Amino acid sequence: MPPYWCNIRASEDELFANLYYLFEHGLIFTDRYPHPLPNEPSFLSVKITADGLDFLQDDGGISAMRNTVTVRFDAEEIRTVLAEKVAVSDLPKPERDRLTHAVRSLPAEALRQLTRRVLDRAIKGLPDTLRLIQTFVDRLS
Repeated sequence: MPPYWCNIRASEDELFANLYYLFEHGLIFTDRYPHPLPNEPSFLSVKITADGLDFLQDDGGISAMRNTVTVRFDAEEIRTVLAEKVAVSDLPKPERDRLTHAVRSLPAEALRQLTRRVLDRAIKGLPDTLRLIQTFVDRLS
């Protein structure tokens, strides 16, 4: 990847302020040297960090991949939960038995589609869904 060059027409103070901001956020690394004025940032050389390169990437780079959480559900667990819900439903016993057997024998792709539809419908059907999500998230914080 070629180095990133920029042509900035800014005052020295603006340049130092921007570089210092990037430095504080870990997007650049610098060898610092004393500035003639006390408490003012100065830079001898500046190099972009891995986080800085990731920030410039459209997809967030490696940092985005490392911060991604993948949630996987076990197909058998989903089948069991759905079958249990069918078993305690008000449907007549022959219909419950037929649906329970059908749910337990669904192929993986059909189970994925059914699970997505059930989840979508459950979220749409719960008037307190947002409140539930908010309460759950607030308890984690």
